[in-house]
Amino acid sequence: MAIYTPPGSMPLEPEMSELMNELAEMIEKVINASDKRFGFCLMVFPFGTDCRRMNSIANTSRDEVMALMKEQVERFEARFQTKGHA
Repeated sequence: MAIYTPPGSMPLEPEMSELMNELAEMIEKVINASDKRFGFCLMVFPFGTDCRRMNSIANTSRDEVMALMKEQVERFEARFQTKGHA
């Protein structure tokens, strides 16, 4: 699994890198315990700071994660648009 840190970002702290890898391994074991395979992306960011730093780890390619994130953002934006329905 690969941890993605965007260009210009600070490197991931060693403790966080270890934690994210452990979490990713656990997620992988739980969601892919059967013949059916699932992808995932874990995003971690600090609360309560002005720092907008986020790190992620996934069991799929960066391109796949980006495509899925774009689709999810479109769903979020569509869901919160005013459409005149109750």
